[in-house]
Amino acid sequence: MLHYFNPGNETAIINASPYYTPAANQLKMQQDLAYLPAWYAGSPADFIWIEKPLSSDFLQSVRHFRLPRALTKETCSEYKTGLSGLDISLWGISPQSIWYFEVLNKNYGLNLLCPPMREEYKALSGRQTARKCLEYITRSIPEIESDIIPEFYTNIDDIERKAFATPFDLLIKAPYSSSGRGLIWIPAGTFNRSEKQITQGILRKQGMVSIEKVLDKK
Repeated sequence: MLHYFNPGNETAIINASPYYTPAANQLKMQQDLAYLPAWYAGSPADFIWIEKPLSSDFLQSVRHFRLPRALTKETCSEYKTGLSGLDISLWGISPQSIWYFEVLNKNYGLNLLCPPMREEYKALSGRQTARKCLEYITRSIPEIESDIIPEFYTNIDDIERKAFATPFDLLIKAPYSSSGRGLIWIPAGTFNRSEKQITQGILRKQGMVSIEKVLDKK
């Protein structure tokens, strides 16, 4: 198995283009954490695809662990035979990630097996599915209050009325976002011009936003 860490795949899915380029902050996180799958890969015989070689300091710090091998464009030719017919395990399946490995196969003569893109992945990657999960959890565990369940809005005027009428802080989220991105924190009873503009931008790109009560985290 070859593992690939691609956080932010939710926005790649909603974009739907194989030529999608992630935002700079997503790319940096992806590069910085590229070797993360080593900690959940099934076997030390697996591979982890990374863009940049691991630092010598890091390699020294994990020398006592039996971890999968890191693989880059520069080193993949060394393992070409072993990579032939190997399945790719993506952190998130999207048209962009599939295209990425199709190009690698072509350019480096590899025969890695890309997973297919399925229509249901779009629904599963959105916060709409997270809402369904929360609804199930609150029905199953009475001690969890149902006010944690988000509501979805498609109209900026409705969102503005909701913000001004609510006596507690709100959190607006883009339906397709992850890793702390696509969040707008709204203090109770307010909705300023900047927050409104950002929300309108999400509505134009994704058609809706989710709104939920800010939790008192302990």
